[in-house]
Amino acid sequence: MTAREIFFLNLVDQLNRQPSGSLPGVRISELGSAAGMSKPAISQLVRVLEKKGLIRRSTDRKDRRVILVCLSQSGARQLEQSTRSCQSMINQITEKLGPEDTAELRRLFNRIRLILCEKDGDACHKE
Repeated sequence: MTAREIFFLNLVDQLNRQPSGSLPGVRISELGSAAGMSKPAISQLVRVLEKKGLIRRSTDRKDRRVILVCLSQSGARQLEQSTRSCQSMINQITEKLGPEDTAELRRLFNRIRLILCEKDGDACHKE
């Protein structure tokens, strides 16, 4: 899987976990907005991931024009495996950095996140 595909699977997973209603999936338009991608780009990525068996696409029962996307079982497993691998790599890096440099790295990442949130006009919360 590419980094872009992992990012997208994570985004689908996160948006599906938000209490936004009773829909069994996330709207493609919502994915496009969250990912900052155009509708054609999102549609192409959804087709690729669906072909790979990583996501499922369905239509909303109330509005057949609405396309909903959710992770397949295979997609959920792949995302979990990628998350574990990434966490392992982060643990190895922070172990080598030591506590002081790790704290500085966290501070800088938080600062970058806040700058990006301000740039995009998002309502990000300080952590």
